[in-house]
Formats: sequence, C-alpha cells, structure tokens
Amino acid sequence: MRSTGRADTNLLIGIASVAVFNFAATATGPVSPTFSKEVAPILSRHCVTCHRAGEIASAVPLLIYDEVRPWAKSIKEKVITREMPPWPADPNRSLRFRNDASLDQKEINTLVAWVNAGAPKGNATDSPPPPVSAAGWRHPTGRNPDLIISMPQEFEVPAQGTVPYVRRLVNVPLSQDRWVAALQVRPGNPAVVHHIAITEDTLDKGVKPADLEALASFARQQGFQNVLPGLRPAVPAPGNNSGVDMLGVYTPGTTLEMYEFSPPFLMFAGANSYISNNVH
Repeated sequence: MRSTGRADTNLLIGIASVAVFNFAATATGPVSPTFSKEVAPILSRHCVTCHRAGEIASAVPLLIYDEVRPWAKSIKEKVITREMPPWPADPNRSLRFRNDASLDQKEINTLVAWVNAGAPKGNATDSPPPPVSAAGWRHPTGRNPDLIISMPQEFEVPAQGTVPYVRRLVNVPLSQDRWVAALQVRPGNPAVVHHIAITEDTLDKGVKPADLEALASFARQQGFQNVLPGLRPAVPAPGNNSGVDMLGVYTPGTTLEMYEFSPPFLMFAGANSYISNNVH
C-alpha cells in the first residue's frame, strides 16, 4: 500500500538487575502496587506525553488500565533496560537536566513489582485524572499559548524515497519586540517528522524567502554545503554573533521549553524577521 503524509509545524509560545521493592507490610504480607494507585501516576509523569492519541507512540496508548495491561511484560523489560522512556544523557553523570524524562530507580522498582504481581488494577478511585492539554500544549500551569505560529503550507511526504531537510520561513507576526517565556514546537504529523529545529533569522536586503533555495543550490554547486546566503541570525548564539541560537527543538517526547532565567530570549518583530523551521 502506498501512502503519503503531511509534515507541518506549529510553534506555540507562551508569555539489568532489579532491586527488591519494599512495600508496607500488613498482617497478611507485603502489599503489591496497583495500577490505579502507584503505576498510573508514573505513566502520567513519564510516558503518556508520547503514548496517547495523536502522538508519536499512539500505537501503544498508556492512559488507562485496559490499554496498559496487555503491555505489562513489555513495560517491565523496557524500564529494566532503561530503553524507555528514551533519554540519551549519561545516567552516570552527576549533572541533572530540568526536563529529564528518565525513571528513577524507585519508579522502575514499582513498575517491575506491579508486573511481577500480575499487574493488578486496584481501586479505580485511586487513579489520577488523565493529563489534559490544549492541542498538545504542555505548560505546567495550564495557561494557554499567547501566540501560535504555523508553517505557511503543508509539505507532502512521498511514500518512497529520501526527503532532504525542509526549510520553511514564517514572518514574525508581531508589531514590536517581545520577550518569550515559554515555547513548544509541535509537528502537524508526528508519524512522519523526525525532528524540527527553530531559529529566528533576518533576510538580507532585497532577498525574499522564495530566493533562498536558489541561493542555497548555487552555494552547494560552489562547494559550500552548509551555507545559506542571504540569511543571517536575528538572535545570535551567546558569544558568537555569526552563529544561530537554537530557540526551540522538536524530537519525539520533547517537552515545553521554559525560560525561567532573566531575561528570556527576545523574539524580534519587523518585516525581515522570520521564524525558520528546519524539518527532517
């Protein structure tokens, strides 16, 4: 069967051994963890951002017990090996990241003990409410985005062949410069998008977005593989005015970016300021 998909982008902006698990003992022996009380909160914190409808891992939904139970043994295997949740940073380093998606050892032990006990459901009233977000927006306070910037057109992905990187520019729709406190990059079709990198760029005088591919093609013919004439960073990298500062990234499972330090990054307004969507 041949099929095609669409890849577009929304930029949402807003101002193996297992240790023994010890549970509380009762007169009849240790109490096993249940899905409702112990397991569901772990899955909600670490897994359902991807394992739910409309996300990259929607084929294995993990929101409710009836969805999770058939995958119990697989969950045990994946968490013991730390294959899931995917987190490539070295776990042996003392450095911790604010958006670390990995499970700690206590959470792993809980999931393993639950599977070993036969994956009991428990009391449904103990289950936390499923996470709710506005069209995938993940601001921790529930605040909706103040601005959504979408790619100007969809990109048709062919059923076969290799698709090169796709660059789409969107004029910044602001009348004045604004500080951005939170940002999230979302693909229109996560089934076909591997990653997206967001930068803010300025076009040289007289250059139009439609001219960029022709300029890039000419540069490649001259032997310059990673040069895009006519485009320069509107927000340069710290300490490198010629480098582009990466303002946001999408990869499967990526969380919302919070800019908690003062000042957050500046999004420039103006006729020649563009959000550059680099999509693979």
